[in-house]
Amino acid sequence: MTAIPSIKERRAAFEQYCKNRVQEERAEKKQLQEGARDRFTHFLKDCLKSGAITYKTPYEDFVRKYRDDPRTKLLDLKEREALFKESVSGLKEKEVESE
Repeated sequence: MTAIPSIKERRAAFEQYCKNRVQEERAEKKQLQEGARDRFTHFLKDCLKSGAITYKTPYEDFVRKYRDDPRTKLLDLKEREALFKESVSGLKEKEVESE
């Protein structure tokens, strides 16, 4: 004896389960991506505060210097570069204003 007697009902229940699971996986992936983005921006802020990078530091030098750091590997290349340039440009604007 099965909990769901007809094949039609079983198929509908399975399809609903699949839809729910896909939604859960998407939410998990989005949450992981946001966490990775937060960790990377925090890492950039630490590098900027310590003086390891400045607004004059090219992205290629940053990649070469920190390529083995696990916080840099969490995001894809384009997003990493965009966040780097955004952080550095914000620092450059502050530097120019203070002069």
